[in-house]
Amino acid sequence: MPFSRFKRGYKNIKRLRQIINILIKYGFEYYVEQLGLMNLITKGGKIFKPKYSKIDQVPIPVRARLALEELGPTFVKLGQILSTRADIIPLEYIKELEKLQDKVPPFSYVQVEQMVQKSLGANVSELFYSFEEKPFAAASLGQVHKAILKVDKVKVVVKVQRPDIEEIIETDLDILFHLARLIEKYIPVSRLYDPVGVAEEFARIIRMELDYGTEGRNAERFRKNFKEDKTVYIPKVYWELSSKRILTMEYIEGIKINHLKELDEAGYDRKKIAENGAKAFMKQMLIDGFFHADPHPGNILVMENELIGFVDFGMIGKIDEETREKYVDLFMAILEHDSNKILTRMLNLGITSKGEIDTRSLKRDIADLLDQYYDKALNEIKLGAFISQLVQISVKHHIKMPAELALLGKSLLIIEGIGLTLDPDFNLTETAKPYVKDIILERKSPQRLLLKLSNDLSEFYNLMVLIPKQLSNTLRKMEEGIFKLELQHRGLENLINALDKATNRLSYSLILVAIIIGSSLIMQTEKGPQFMGFPVIGVIGFLISGILGLGLVIMILRSGKM
Repeated sequence: MPFSRFKRGYKNIKRLRQIINILIKYGFEYYVEQLGLMNLITKGGKIFKPKYSKIDQVPIPVRARLALEELGPTFVKLGQILSTRADIIPLEYIKELEKLQDKVPPFSYVQVEQMVQKSLGANVSELFYSFEEKPFAAASLGQVHKAILKVDKVKVVVKVQRPDIEEIIETDLDILFHLARLIEKYIPVSRLYDPVGVAEEFARIIRMELDYGTEGRNAERFRKNFKEDKTVYIPKVYWELSSKRILTMEYIEGIKINHLKELDEAGYDRKKIAENGAKAFMKQMLIDGFFHADPHPGNILVMENELIGFVDFGMIGKIDEETREKYVDLFMAILEHDSNKILTRMLNLGITSKGEIDTRSLKRDIADLLDQYYDKALNEIKLGAFISQLVQISVKHHIKMPAELALLGKSLLIIEGIGLTLDPDFNLTETAKPYVKDIILERKSPQRLLLKLSNDLSEFYNLMVLIPKQLSNTLRKMEEGIFKLELQHRGLENLINALDKATNRLSYSLILVAIIIGSSLIMQTEKGPQFMGFPVIGVIGFLISGILGLGLVIMILRSGKM
């Protein structure tokens, strides 16, 4: 066990150095210095600083994307997930991060066979009637092969995880957590966006994507949710041929939803396709609270009779019932063009800020946003664009938005874009209205009101029972002298570091003064070995004090603060 920890630590340091060199290569040396990591690339006391004459001319968002691509699969995934976080990432970065591609060549068929044997306990030939050696899709985490089952000769797709990818990602996650903690420590403004929290959320998402069983369960849940819907098709999961690293699903044939020429040649009604797709998404968002968070055209197929087929269920958004109702309230406030209500609904969504919110300025920005839609009819409001702009306003005012709202806004934008491509008269707001109306009517039903009243009374009763007990425990601890009050400081790290440096310099100076005084006293004794008529110990003392004094002067000059 100690050896394995040592081995992992060595690999982490080696990988961290590689990451630092790539960051410097793309012009992010300032941030490396801010985090105190320049010492990791020192050699013989000299810092290696590669010079790239043209890199400074490249826009920073482009440099960030190029760096992430060169850093490999984990960081490409990080960039792709961050591109959905308009609540913490500026728009110009999001547009660039959306271009991130998994530039990873497919792994060999021999390795595919080994993964199948290891995960499913049998050879490919024993499990499948046929299995295409060449993958038809490859990404950073795995690749997909077409196959045919032995039973009923059903066409399937088999997703096979890349060998050793889990170990690579865990190493990178260790480093990401280390970097996130350093960012919080040395870059105070970053704390508003909770870098460690973002790293934890990313780790949770990518570990879920590594478990193909999770993706299979997501597909099963979608299949159950749309069981009675005749306009949507979700492929079947073959669990007997699936595991944590292998996922076998039904192969569905269709035309990609943005291949307009093929759709027209097949005689499909584009208007109906747009309507079916939008209704499917509204159901996911407002009724099920479980939506496809990566609805790009490659993941949506059009089948016979304008049937919408969804594929790839690795990235999923979840909204609980209470939050869904708050989104509906926000949606209604948007439709009413009421800036006061929009502000109130935003705060009701649980938006938090570490500082005071300038509500007056925030309300003015919301009013300015509404003015853009003042003379427009309801069917001209672009819901996805509006929510994305609302998220950007919150970023401007340093307000922390719920992550799922930014993800939802991006998904709405994609759906709106696809709908408008299919049908120039498409409007997502009109599609959403019936669902919103049903939710509002359901809220006012006697059964729902009685249930809410019952829950509220139950919570009130529990609170009344709990308060006296907690108060009694607190008073007892105070009487026994074991009551403890914890205080946490925030934003004082720079002051503490400055005080530490000042204390160290003061101690250094006192030692220096002591050596000088001691050497002066020895020089007056004229005892012991002599050098040019002076005591040797006194001469050595003055030499040491001279060197230490020179060192102190150099430190002060290098700090730039006299």
